[in-house]
Amino acid sequence: MISHSLFSDTLASEEGADNVRVMPLSEIQQRVALLLATGHTAREVAQKMGLSEVTIHRWRQQPEFVAAVRGILKQNKQALNERLNNLAIKALEVLEAIIDDPNASTADRINAASKVLDFVNQNQLLSLSQRDQSPSESNGGDRHSEPK
Repeated sequence: MISHSLFSDTLASEEGADNVRVMPLSEIQQRVALLLATGHTAREVAQKMGLSEVTIHRWRQQPEFVAAVRGILKQNKQALNERLNNLAIKALEVLEAIIDDPNASTADRINAASKVLDFVNQNQLLSLSQRDQSPSESNGGDRHSEPK
């Protein structure tokens, strides 16, 4: 089960304050937050938990509950990114082994090399896209504006 401290810490960090006093969510609210964060609808959660949809919609208006759902989503995203990174490393190691294998056919080695190059190109495009989307910190996002 999810600890109360996760939800309290999440709200404090969401609001950017260390001294925020937070009422921890009940165990039922924690379970509902987890179900909502993992893609279940309010109707599905209400039926599964024996609650009314109105109760769930009311909870979704509470900052503590919203912060809890966001915290779960953030943790899930981090776990997914870590897993994908680990799989990408394994995939590249397999491709590297094929490229380095003198017994592999020329076609297999070329195919592996091509996949590595495709991966590198996709990463470069993604990096460029992310760089272009991030605002410049020095002038509030407008690269061409004069300092005020």
